[in-house]
Amino acid sequence: MSKSKQAIDLSVIEIENLKIAGNLQPFILNDTYAADLTLIPKLSG
Repeated sequence: MSKSKQAIDLSVIEIENLKIAGNLQPFILNDTYAADLTLIPKLSG
């Protein structure tokens, strides 16, 4: 079982025509600190 902490939403980063948003979720798994980084591409429009 993991003990999830509060997620941190990352603001949108824009480089030329590419936009990326993200989410950082820290957690503890078997006495080990870890983090889940999720990156989401956003369409420019």
